[in-house]
Amino acid sequence: MFEKLSDLGFVRKPIQALGFYLAYVLLIALSAGLIGGIVGVFSDSTNDAFQNGMQVGTVISIISVIVIGLTVIKKKNLMNNFLLIFLTIVAGAIAAFLGAIGGLIPIAYITTLKKGKK
Repeated sequence: MFEKLSDLGFVRKPIQALGFYLAYVLLIALSAGLIGGIVGVFSDSTNDAFQNGMQVGTVISIISVIVIGLTVIKKKNLMNNFLLIFLTIVAGAIAAFLGAIGGLIPIAYITTLKKGKK
């Protein structure tokens, strides 16, 4: 289930895609929470600290989902597929509203696709 998580070009079975999803959701959530918390600590007022931390966490989630998605597409040699690139951008939009929990669902699907020709 959690095989070759760092190999983004690996063609995954559905259960492996679920493992990929769970691992990367946890990684992004921890990263966004840590960076958002640091930003919140250094905010000017205590009223805005939580809001600033949440905004930074959301931006981290959006960027992470898009970067992971584009990296998966590049490693699978599928950069000439407009629909997959569009799906990655849509995943970033989903991450804006639902965070990495929603944004990584399309990316986990993309990990199940076969590699393209070189």
